[in-house]
Amino acid sequence: MRTSWSVWKSRVHQAGRKLWQSDTGISILIGLLVVLGLTATADQGYVRDEGYYFKAAREYHAWFEELWRNLWAGRLGESFSTATLSRAFGYNTEHPGFVKLLMGWSWKLFHEWLGVVGDATGYRLGSILMNGVGAAFTYLLGVRVWNRSVGVLGVALLFACPHVYYHSHLACFDGPITAMTVVVTYAFLRSLQSWRWVIATGLLWGVAVATKHNALFLIPTLLLAYGLSRLAEFRWTPQWRLSLPAVPLAIFAIAVLGPLVFFVTYPYGWPAPMSRIGAYYSYHLHHEHYPVDYFGTLYTEPPFPVSFPFVMSAITVPLVVLLPGIVGWLLVSWRALRALVLAFKTRTEMSEAGSAAWLLTVSAFIPPAIIAEPSVPIFGGTKHWMPMMPFFALFAAAVVVAACRELAHVRRWGQRLVPVLLALVVLLPAFETYRTERDGQTYFNELILGHQGGAALGMPRTFWGGYGVRLLPLINERARPGAGVYTHRMNYDDFAAYQRNGLLRTDLRFVSELRQADYALTYHQREYQDAEYRVWAFTGDRRPLASVTFDGVATVSLYELRPKAEVRR
Repeated sequence: MRTSWSVWKSRVHQAGRKLWQSDTGISILIGLLVVLGLTATADQGYVRDEGYYFKAAREYHAWFEELWRNLWAGRLGESFSTATLSRAFGYNTEHPGFVKLLMGWSWKLFHEWLGVVGDATGYRLGSILMNGVGAAFTYLLGVRVWNRSVGVLGVALLFACPHVYYHSHLACFDGPITAMTVVVTYAFLRSLQSWRWVIATGLLWGVAVATKHNALFLIPTLLLAYGLSRLAEFRWTPQWRLSLPAVPLAIFAIAVLGPLVFFVTYPYGWPAPMSRIGAYYSYHLHHEHYPVDYFGTLYTEPPFPVSFPFVMSAITVPLVVLLPGIVGWLLVSWRALRALVLAFKTRTEMSEAGSAAWLLTVSAFIPPAIIAEPSVPIFGGTKHWMPMMPFFALFAAAVVVAACRELAHVRRWGQRLVPVLLALVVLLPAFETYRTERDGQTYFNELILGHQGGAALGMPRTFWGGYGVRLLPLINERARPGAGVYTHRMNYDDFAAYQRNGLLRTDLRFVSELRQADYALTYHQREYQDAEYRVWAFTGDRRPLASVTFDGVATVSLYELRPKAEVRR
């Protein structure tokens, strides 16, 4: 018995050591570190949409609790009736269900049952877990195309970008769809040589489209990259018929398995799939346009500037990531073209390295290119083309690693300068990320002299709120019992979440009209600046009680609403 126990223990130890020394083990460790780091720093204010998703996650999870009760009571069918599904999942149907279901379970498990995180972080943890998975697959993609050094550095540079780091904390869909984009891309690359990854690609794309609708664009992205890598196989037959390369099997898996995963994770659509899922997609086909401030011009409807996503990326990615990232994208594009030329010359199938080069080149370009189309709705913020960033970070990492290797061959000081170069590349953007941890959605880089340069050039100071959390202690301190608070870009569900989490007094009232308010928050978004003008007209005083500023740039202000007569005294 002792011998068998010793053998079993030895085998487990060897298997564990082998796992953690493998790329799979390293990727798991990276994912866990990212999850722990994001969870420990999830103290950002609740952005506008989070309040909606907190509520949706809570209501969706209540269905599972009711399902359990009905199961024990022998009334299981009641949980699947049209009335029950419509009531349980009828809120926020314009977005898929997967992330909200995951948020509900992470809230229940880690906040309600285990009590290891707060209420809001419990919801955010669902999104954070997906970002951890995305980090793990970013590493794996870096290893597959380059090496371990590129994989590790790529993850570090990705989360050293303030916009990415900020949005990765939130209980929203932008971080998760960024994660799923790199997951599906990696799976597709592996599927070109493995049946198991063919099936995995179909299932993972289903998770992606159940995360956010823009996963649909992954299909043309993958097909375009594959088509370019197989361009040499397009030829005319003697009968003047066009001979095409075989369609990758993963596309068939996507077409079959993807919709099933989406359907299973969208319970609202179960009673009437055609009409309800059709209404979901119709909503996004006719999505409203959010105003955007761009170099002093407020755009409210198409045509939008083609340059918008490219310029915004150029001025919101830290310079030490931006420059090597651009160089890396150009080098990988050049590698892809060379592989194509070689395939034409030899009339042979392109190597995996060439296919990967095309896949990464296209994957980094398509997300901003979609937003650049003049008629596509502008939602504001860089988060809408953030799925490009894992690939861009890997490009930057590949250039930096290559530079370090060249530097190491320089006599005398070369090897000593390598750690200095790596430290500069990682620590400079990491410091900016640390400095802007709670202001990351409107970070601007050195090209336009930071936040002050962005404000001077008429760029957006904030997009969807969250910064007002730092003014709540002052409201708590000064407000009389039952005072009304006008919160501008902070919605009621966020207001209630602040009260639930002890950040705002529970006796204070949320009011939607200034005339009912004792205090007013005004966010400095030019498209909503009329609220501040109305505050000035009401009080006759343009001096806020306090403002949240970063580098001297105000993002949100708090006013005490005293009538004009009182101000004159």
